[in-house]
Amino acid sequence: MGEAWPKMMSEILTAWCSSRNFWEKPSNNSNSCTRLVWLLLVVRLPHSALADFTFWEYDVADKTLRKVLARALVATAFAALATTAQAVFVSGVFDPPDVSGTHTFDLEGPCLTGSGPRAVNDDTNCAVTLTRLTVLLDHSFPLNFSSFIPYTGIDSILVIGGQLAGVHTGLIGAATVSEGTYAGSWWIQYYYNFSTDFVFEDPVSLFHNCTDPSCVVDTAAVVTFFPSDANGNPLPNGVPEPGSLLLVASALGAGWLARRRVAA
Repeated sequence: MGEAWPKMMSEILTAWCSSRNFWEKPSNNSNSCTRLVWLLLVVRLPHSALADFTFWEYDVADKTLRKVLARALVATAFAALATTAQAVFVSGVFDPPDVSGTHTFDLEGPCLTGSGPRAVNDDTNCAVTLTRLTVLLDHSFPLNFSSFIPYTGIDSILVIGGQLAGVHTGLIGAATVSEGTYAGSWWIQYYYNFSTDFVFEDPVSLFHNCTDPSCVVDTAAVVTFFPSDANGNPLPNGVPEPGSLLLVASALGAGWLARRRVAA
């Protein structure tokens, strides 16, 4: 929601409630419901926005209004947690013949639904970023692509059975080697070929000194993807991702709100 959200919320609530004398300064011992709600919201608000959120400094005297505002803000907090829950990391390796390496992709939003190619980034509701990349020539000499990471030049992904199966990127690079056997400029590119009968390949190609197809010096035909953490470590079997835990928390929160409404 960005930094504009708390400022807008603050202005609306302050203007509306101040005109009705609903605000009052809390005492030192005040157990303000608004402060509890603030603690829930702070997980989503940027630190620089805290000063803009006037609601933090006040309590609400009217009990009915206080309940309404608290429920609305708690619901917003749980909705924000559910949105965060959709972020997942997928890592993997690519290998032979001569180029090899590892990668981690950050997928934000409902990216892994259905099967088949899907557009990502730009105006879609799925954002994919390459957050980690290591590349070895002849399985021993490292190419340094760190200045291009994180990389967002990804226009589509391939999803098979709810799992990431392929990525299509632009040319990543150039990584430069100044001298020695591997001197020159190097680019790397992910792509995939897919047919309607779900036959596909997802190679990674390495370019040397130019970006024409004739400059491809090696293609890794074995490319894997698996659920991981941000550092590329596979997730243990049976251990929920943090996003899954947040979804559970959101569901519990929704249930709590429903019970409160029934009780009221």
